[in-house]
Amino acid sequence: MPILNSMGAPEPSPEIRRRLQAIHPRLDIRFIQSAESHWAITLDWEENDRRHRMVQSGDLAPNRAYDIVGYIPLDCSWTKSQATSLRCSAGRTRVRLTA
Repeated sequence: MPILNSMGAPEPSPEIRRRLQAIHPRLDIRFIQSAESHWAITLDWEENDRRHRMVQSGDLAPNRAYDIVGYIPLDCSWTKSQATSLRCSAGRTRVRLTA
């Protein structure tokens, strides 16, 4: 069961966030609420990415400066399979992140 923040939205485990960033420093995990709630594995934009102009002009919030790499169910059970690898299992969903 995920930890909820002050707004009632799930927060990812600090350990999962740390492991993702060990794979790549710009990787992160965020809660996404749409038609269905799920986690999104995200990759923050590089500093020199031209899309930062949208943030500078106010067209995009700074906390939206990332790409979504993939989606993972909220009930994902995470395991560390190697120093640079994570696995998620939820029902029939299987995801492996590797550096």
